Amino acid sequence: MLKTIGGGSVRVEARIKQLRREFDGRTQAVRGSLIAELEELQKWAAERAKAVRDEKLKQKWAHIAAYIAQTITYIAREYDASKIDQRLNELERLFSEFKAKKSGVPDQGD
Repeated sequence: MLKTIGGGSVRVEARIKQLRREFDGRTQAVRGSLIAELEELQKWAAERAKAVRDEKLKQKWAHIAAYIAQTITYIAREYDASKIDQRLNELERLFSEFKAKKSGVPDQGD
């Protein structure tokens, strides 16, 4: 609760605006870094999709690459960190599920 009115509240308001700018700047930097990392993963997954010979594996790698691309787009427009975290958890689950199913398939260029 502000006890000063006038000049004191202006300083507080200015500080709040400064904090928001700093937070937004850090958030943008983190999001930018996350997007760059995901872009690398997406390229790698797309390359795997092209490299494997088994059609089912090709489709699964393509699905993962597409989901990563969708996640990149989502992160670029979403500001809610918990929603981004949920999206990353889903990507992790999708890849874990793929690995578990793939373990019964002979290695084919993966």
